[in-house]
Formats: sequence, structure tokens, C-alpha cells
Amino acid sequence: SITPEVKKWADKELVLPNPEYAKKERMGYWVGNTPKKLTLYEQNGFDLILPFGVLREIWPLLREDEVETDFADHYYVAYSENPLPLYDYQEEALNAMVSARFGILQSPAGSGKTQIGIALIQQWNAPALWLCHTADLLRQSRERAERYMSRNLIGTITEGKINIGRGVTFATVQTMCNIDLDRYRHQWGVIIVDEAHNVKNPKAKRTANVLLLVQRSANVLYMTGTPLENKLQEMRFLIESIDHAAGIKLKGIPDVMSAEFKKTIAGGYWRRNREDVLGELPELIETQ
Repeated sequence: SITPEVKKWADKELVLPNPEYAKKERMGYWVGNTPKKLTLYEQNGFDLILPFGVLREIWPLLREDEVETDFADHYYVAYSENPLPLYDYQEEALNAMVSARFGILQSPAGSGKTQIGIALIQQWNAPALWLCHTADLLRQSRERAERYMSRNLIGTITEGKINIGRGVTFATVQTMCNIDLDRYRHQWGVIIVDEAHNVKNPKAKRTANVLLLVQRSANVLYMTGTPLENKLQEMRFLIESIDHAAGIKLKGIPDVMSAEFKKTIAGGYWRRNREDVLGELPELIETQ
């Protein structure tokens, strides 16, 4: 049943001004059928149905027997006894993601996003799905993983062939669009989406398929080398897909440089600039 503390929290954090209403009002349009506020939760009798991404915030207000989830249930996977070698900036990003359990890592090309992703899978010790947008990226990511774990733990879903690994399965988004995803929606406890900036069109089939998997996993990482602040609408959509409440809040914050914007995304968006990375990389060795 709903406790007064949880209901009070929901009314404070999940009832927000509707940016569409504010826009129409500002432009002098009719607002008769546009709600002034958005309520991001549903009440069904004594149950409160909350959006994905708020559990970590309300957990201190709940008893374990009051929560029902629909995430993938997974078995323990022993990937490796030896931790991956990481630079300090990679270690910092890894620790933040392990704590948050879902978020977006934006880091430039060559900064080791794949290395961080593999280390994250090992930390979570769960069967993982690694989504790639090209066969070449799939091959590169799989080869990197083979350096740090047994090949017996690795599977692939590509070119119409399904071979699910005991540990991590590398898959192309194109092939995933052509199989019955409902059959596999609880297969993986970790979802890694490489080049996540490609999952930006909510009307595209590949986006819908990725989201179907993402929303059934308790551990999700988006990786991209594209600075998302330059494409605000895409950034909002990606954040909303893994943290519904934060994504809705961002629609009412137009200034990406504002303290309110940065505070809203702080718990699930980690950016590493080229300057952060170059200082820790080995010196360039030129050869003839």
C-alpha cells in the first residue's frame, strides 16, 4: 500500500509544470485541452506506479516487500579474477557508473570507452548484451573482450544468426530488429549501447527495439563520442529513455549551462573531455 511518505515524495518530485502549456500560453494559443501540469506517476487503488529511474531515489522510503519490479532476472557470471587495466579517468567513470547502475558516458574517440564498458560488465557479474550499430564495431568490441575473458563466455547476434553467450553477447541493432525481442526481454541483466547517439529517433524501429530491452534491465550504459550538449533534443530523449523523471524535467530547462540542468543530469551523465584524457595517455612514439 502507498505510504504517506512515498505519496508526498511523488507529489513533490513527479508533478511538474507542463512545458507545452507554458509555450502555448506564452504565444497566446488556446490551452483548453493542454494540462497545466504533468503527473509522472499513476495510482491504481493502493498501488503507486512509478517511472523507470526513480527507484534509487525513493528506496530509503520503502520496505523491500512494498516494491514489485519487472527487470531481467539474471544468474552470476564469473568473467575474470583479474581486473582490467584502467587509467585514472577511466576508473573514475567506472566507479560512478557502478554506483548509479544506469547512465550515459560521453567520451572522445580513443579514450577507451570499450575498455570501460567491459570493466563495467565484469563489475556487475551478470549476463550482458552489447549493442553495436555496425558489424565492424561488433568485431572490434568482441576482440577487445576476448583479451580479458574466456571466449566460452562470449556470443554474437549478427547477420541473422543467434548465438547467445553465457556471459556477454555482442549484437548488431539491425539483426535485433528482425527477431522476436519479447522472447529475450529478460535474457540480460546488463545492456550496453555503443554509439548511443544513433538511438535518437523515437519513431524508428531500431530505437523502439533498443528501448524494449533497456527498460527491462536494471543496469544500462549508453556510450557515445558525440558531445550531446550540442544536440539538446537528442540528449533529452536519451536521458528520458533510461531516467524518465529526469528526461521530463529537462524539457522545462532550456539552458544547458544552467545549474538546474547540470544538477538534473549529474547522477547519470558522465562526460570526459579530450583534455581530461590526453594528460594520462602515454607519450606519442613516432616511427619511420
